[in-house]
Amino acid sequence: MKFLSSLALACGLILGGANAASAAPTTAAVSTQDIVQTAVSTPGFGTLTTLLTQANLVSTLQGPGPFTVFAPTDSAFSTLDPNLVTFLTDPANVESLRNVLLYHVAPGQFGSPQVLASPFLSMANGQRANVTFFGGLPRIDGCIISVTDIICSNGIIHVLDAVMSPNLARIADTAASTSRFDTLLAALGAANLAAVLDGPGPFTVLAPTDHAFAALPPGFVASLLLPQNQGLLQDILKYHVIPGRAYADQALSQGNVTTLNGNEVFFAVVNGVPRVNGARIFKRDIDCLNGVVHAIDRVLLPPLP
Repeated sequence: MKFLSSLALACGLILGGANAASAAPTTAAVSTQDIVQTAVSTPGFGTLTTLLTQANLVSTLQGPGPFTVFAPTDSAFSTLDPNLVTFLTDPANVESLRNVLLYHVAPGQFGSPQVLASPFLSMANGQRANVTFFGGLPRIDGCIISVTDIICSNGIIHVLDAVMSPNLARIADTAASTSRFDTLLAALGAANLAAVLDGPGPFTVLAPTDHAFAALPPGFVASLLLPQNQGLLQDILKYHVIPGRAYADQALSQGNVTTLNGNEVFFAVVNGVPRVNGARIFKRDIDCLNGVVHAIDRVLLPPLP
């Protein structure tokens, strides 16, 4: 009876919309069902369970786990841009749908105290979702966590009032959208490396800005773009790419990190400023579909052979 009454309270909050969001999050219940069964049997999650089926994720979330699912309600999905809904529900874009849904899943079981004690959670799509406490309410990726701790047999559900938004763009498209990395993108094209960074990855890119390239000696960039210097250009660019997804805190903790060209770069905090080989990392952890980008203020030159 305790479970039924608690779940009824949770359902009331889920269906309560804005009124629920304005109150402190409520702890729900303990269920003997798995995550999918719990969502199916709880009013307010019809859209989520339908999308999980379309994305072929039902069997995944019925596995042993454990998983922590941040579950948007039907009301949350109803506020999405209709064009985005059309895109995500097109069978041709099932990988994008999976990416969005997996961004709502954290491997492992994280109760509300653990969630709120963390600045971020690593989600199942590879990206990070930031956790904050703003306006008296806990949030993840800016979305209010309105109900917490629905314990299931293979994990835990927290209820969201909105749908979280992972970056669905790859590294090159993300860099192009900022208009700060045009020289880097041109160099990648000249080196025939653009297709590599458009692949599945994941990669970590140390991205010098246009200003960083402009600070090189006159004529240096133009020389690198010549066909006869393609090998040297590739070597320099690969020195800015780390295999895998290395967030700034991870790289700074590790110190020496091996790049795609085989040489190491060194991460350190100097006078409170994160740096790599002395270059300032002024914008860190730009999440992308296939990796992460750190913007730096200098071009890194690999050691001479």
